[in-house]
Amino acid sequence: MKNINNFYVDRDLSPEEQNKILIKYIDEFYNSKIFSEQIVYLSQTFDIPTNIFEQDVKNYLVTNFKNSSGK
Repeated sequence: MKNINNFYVDRDLSPEEQNKILIKYIDEFYNSKIFSEQIVYLSQTFDIPTNIFEQDVKNYLVTNFKNSSGK
């Protein structure tokens, strides 16, 4: 699984390009087998529907992205 802490976006790119790169990275992160298995396990453990849990995690990742540093 990718280490999300190592993700970086080049600040010289346009904001639109930066957003595309961020969304693509999050989607690739989500498509990893290990992460998918963890989501299923956590959703079952906490009795939260998988799609709701996935959306909450995606929202968390996007809102905690620091635009000023690109990380």
